[in-house]
Amino acid sequence: MTLNSTKNNQIFLILLIYLVSNIAASTSTMVKSHMQTLTTGSSIGAIKFPAGTEVDILDKSNRPSGYLVLHQDFLFNKILLKSGTGLWIAGPRIHLRSFTSEPGQEINGIHLPTNSKVNLYDDGNIESLYPNDYVTIKSITYTKWRWIKFYRNGNIQEGQLAKDADLSK
Repeated sequence: MTLNSTKNNQIFLILLIYLVSNIAASTSTMVKSHMQTLTTGSSIGAIKFPAGTEVDILDKSNRPSGYLVLHQDFLFNKILLKSGTGLWIAGPRIHLRSFTSEPGQEINGIHLPTNSKVNLYDDGNIESLYPNDYVTIKSITYTKWRWIKFYRNGNIQEGQLAKDADLSK
């Protein structure tokens, strides 16, 4: 191998490393986020969250999106979210999309077992529920650790019963 071809290979290798590092740097910034704490009067979209709320916002997003942790109780779409509740937000309008239930939490007359996963429609009705314990909805008991799916109107679409039940009522 000649000296000239060795230099060309080195230059090519340096350029390749430079390009790969720039591509890696530019793609990694697309998924980064930054944490901030909201002050009194701060809002995301048109919603004023309580002061002290921690917000992890996705950087380089063309709409507000990220994760919130509430540090005081907060009424959102007629749902009382307890302090410590974590929730996802997604723009362009802010919607509570999912959260983990707190002790004593209730939505539309359904007592949510603590630490259950709750997904919501954009109007605040339950879309699906992954209960951490048996849950009774309209006198029917559903098993724990199985998804219960709801229609937009609040009626049950699908769920595994904990025991035999008379569904003709």
